[in-house]
Amino acid sequence: MDMDIKISVVIPAYNVKKYIERSLESVLRQTYLPFEILVVNDGSTDNTEEILESYKDKIEYFVQQNRGISSARNIGIKNAKSNWIAFLDADDEWIDTHLENFITVISQKPDLMWYGAPVRQVDEITKRILFSYKTIKCKNYINNLYFKDYLLALPPCGFFSTPTMIIKREVFDNVGLFDPQKITGQDRDMWFRIGLRYPEIGYCSQIGATIYKRNESISRTKKWAPIEMLERFRTYEEMSMKLGDSYYNRAKPRITFWVIGLLRGALSNVDLYALNSIKEKYFSDLPIKYKILLKLILGCPVILKMLLIIKRLT
Repeated sequence: MDMDIKISVVIPAYNVKKYIERSLESVLRQTYLPFEILVVNDGSTDNTEEILESYKDKIEYFVQQNRGISSARNIGIKNAKSNWIAFLDADDEWIDTHLENFITVISQKPDLMWYGAPVRQVDEITKRILFSYKTIKCKNYINNLYFKDYLLALPPCGFFSTPTMIIKREVFDNVGLFDPQKITGQDRDMWFRIGLRYPEIGYCSQIGATIYKRNESISRTKKWAPIEMLERFRTYEEMSMKLGDSYYNRAKPRITFWVIGLLRGALSNVDLYALNSIKEKYFSDLPIKYKILLKLILGCPVILKMLLIIKRLT
């Protein structure tokens, strides 16, 4: 195992007085300790700062006015002293061997530029496991070390989440930093940009982190905005097209995967406009079963009425 690899941990923090200690302790418990921990207080108005004061000899601490999680992460990236940067959200925690698992992978394939692992999702209040990712064998997953192409490493073969992502610092010099203008989807945007230029990604199928879901979590409170999502998908298409046909062809499976997720959401919300928009823009890219489903639903008013009735009843 290569013990010379240095890792900077970047943790954005905003009003996380109840959770930040749990997050920091999970970093300090790592079987392979990071070189430094950078915590960026994004204008917290609770006593997050007071809690962080007790860790002042163990962390690098930065404060900014509230500008959002992307801006906070960017400050961490810019001030990191290591050549590898790991991300963790202040209300989540790492499994003790997360960084060690990364070192194991990167030591065997040192030319990799980034790494990820699956997560476990837990309800913050009840502690009930909401979802625990499990991988299956996939021809794109090589020697239990890496995927040949992140854009093709789709569930159930591969699961990636921000609290387990570890990126070589120079990658950001080539693809740019997180987009502070995006309120949601900043992570997906970043991983897509990296994936276009750096196909191979290290991966450990062991769970690397626990994500705690709260009622006020962005993932639970974000508004249903299908047209905005479709516009983003179009942006991703244009981004890949500018790089060339090979990039676009690689990107299509992941974009289609996202479109299918949006289609399911449109069905759940009985959103006729969104369903028609998906049919208009992406019908030819969909698997046959989704083509049949769209044709049936959009061509049969009775089914739509039944879906509306079920939605109202539930």
